[in-house]
Amino acid sequence: MSDITDLTRILSDPTQSSHRRIIAGDVLRYALVQDEAIEEAEQIASEVITLGRAFLGTDGNKTEQMEVYDALERAYITRAPNNFHDYMIALEWKRPAHARFYQPRMSVLRHVVDALTDLMVKDLYDIVLFSMPVRVGKSALGLFFISWVAGRNPDDPILATGYAETITKMFHTGLTAIYEDPNYNYHEIFPKLDLVNTSAKDLTLDFRDDGKKSVRKYKTITCRAIDGSLTGATEARQLLYCDDLVRDIEEALNPNRLQILRDKLVTNVYSRKKEGCKELHIGTRWSIHDPIGWVERMHEDNPRCKVIRMPALDLETDESNFQYSYGIGFSTEYYREVRRLEDEVTWQCVYQQQPIERAGLLFPADELIYCYDIPDIEAHPPDDIFAFCDVAFGGNDFLSMPIAYQWGDDPPVIADAIFLKGGYKLTEPMVAGSLVNRKVVRAVFEANNGGDFYSRDVDALVKETDHKMFITNMLAKSNKSKETRIIQHSPAIRSFTFLHPDAGSPMYRAFITGLTTYTVNGKNFNDDAPDSLAGLAAMMRCSLNATITLFDRTHI
Repeated sequence: MSDITDLTRILSDPTQSSHRRIIAGDVLRYALVQDEAIEEAEQIASEVITLGRAFLGTDGNKTEQMEVYDALERAYITRAPNNFHDYMIALEWKRPAHARFYQPRMSVLRHVVDALTDLMVKDLYDIVLFSMPVRVGKSALGLFFISWVAGRNPDDPILATGYAETITKMFHTGLTAIYEDPNYNYHEIFPKLDLVNTSAKDLTLDFRDDGKKSVRKYKTITCRAIDGSLTGATEARQLLYCDDLVRDIEEALNPNRLQILRDKLVTNVYSRKKEGCKELHIGTRWSIHDPIGWVERMHEDNPRCKVIRMPALDLETDESNFQYSYGIGFSTEYYREVRRLEDEVTWQCVYQQQPIERAGLLFPADELIYCYDIPDIEAHPPDDIFAFCDVAFGGNDFLSMPIAYQWGDDPPVIADAIFLKGGYKLTEPMVAGSLVNRKVVRAVFEANNGGDFYSRDVDALVKETDHKMFITNMLAKSNKSKETRIIQHSPAIRSFTFLHPDAGSPMYRAFITGLTTYTVNGKNFNDDAPDSLAGLAAMMRCSLNATITLFDRTHI
């Protein structure tokens, strides 16, 4: 006990050298592990990690650096069984940095990894759903996760399923490699674990803790395609893992085949899930009707269901979310080129993880009228410059304000749009600045839910600049739904000329996406862009019932 007291004193004494504190902490951690005081050992290991990471960033002598490096490895191994992030670092410690899976991707995947710790250890969730674009490492992360869960508790069966036997064979091969590859620290993390049986035919792996001959009906891990027979083969008692249940775009485009997939998930897979079993669903979103979307809808009001969507390009910055270290991943330029070549629906589903219904699109992207340059309003002064603002005060709604130039009675040109989430302190200056910079003559703010107060604030900000314009607010008729209003004004909206999204800002591009993905079939993530354009259409100089004559666009 006196040794532990002395070691604790040295570790907590800031007057001691960092190297001495780290070595004292490493010895203390080992002593606590030997005494099976695991929680206390993990706490000490955490302190060693904090001190050790800081020390390795200094210019200490090489002997001390190596001693600290080894102490760090042992600290991560101590924490690994109860923390998935630490497990990933400890597991790959022997591998060169560029050859590791997690380290190059850690800045991107850390929040996913932490959510999986919350799922299995902290019991904050029962279900985690995460979706990412193709080829960014989600399946590899899933296999590492299964290996961690199995090591923690080998006696409770895990069921891993995918769209076909080819992918479940990959599960089996990958999990076997994690156990057998000497470059992984799996045996150091779970020293009592033995792989007592593996079957490439049945795609099973069976682990025992310290060779115990416990009587169990099912193997630790069973990998089985969603089409395969599960009756009597296994059960999901600890974890149900579903990875990419949709085979390809052809299957995704067939509602009947997606319905069959959902039926198989319920009949084949959920029938083998025991009460209390955790679920992890990962994949690429193909459709609003895909299985992962169905699970999300079934649990949309369940606080114990965690949904993580990671788009290829960030919705605010339009930069790649998957530009990993060491030259791996996908650059912003790569994804922008994919966006240019793909149709809008595929881009939103497969890459942006925003599934939409292909049937029922009211404003398909390829049917809109575009220009790449806005006419010079000094050389060609518009007869009207006007804006309509659908106000929002945070939450999931977007503040949406398209700005239009109109010459005569020709359909307007949509020159710009404010489209963002946030409180009024953020959005009011942006709205006012846009009205002034675009020389807007008149603007209407929807007055519902505080929009009248918002319009007065913006009016005051505009007046401070000496810009002359007319701002008013208008109550939306409560007896007319947004969908009805959008459909009513859809002919006029389709006649507008829009600045091409490639020529606009990320915020304007998000506005166009909100418009072109709006569907009258199924659920919309938001309807703010088309609704604000419906308000704009009501402000047009020409009657909505009049015959529309397109203006001369030769100067565009």
